[in-house]
Amino acid sequence: MQQPLLGLIERGCGRVKPSPKPVVLPEGFEPMPATSEDSLNKIVTALDAKSQTWVDMPPRERAKLLRRCIDTTLAVSEEAAEAATRCKGSWGAGVGEEL
Repeated sequence: MQQPLLGLIERGCGRVKPSPKPVVLPEGFEPMPATSEDSLNKIVTALDAKSQTWVDMPPRERAKLLRRCIDTTLAVSEEAAEAATRCKGSWGAGVGEEL
């Protein structure tokens, strides 16, 4: 079933097909070394120690931190998409299809 708005647009403009993007063959990547169990335990312990801080944090402060996370993610999203495309390739859908 087609969505009403898309149907209206298609009737007015015709079916629009995006132009195909070039195929990018995968280059591969250098795997990162595995994180040791000791390092993982230290990370989990540090996170657990801060969990009450998060619980006690007012919603407005949590929202500020989450906005910073979003801003940071958006700031590197294009670079991440390009790196992912180099590693896995793209078969005509373009850079960052997974983001």
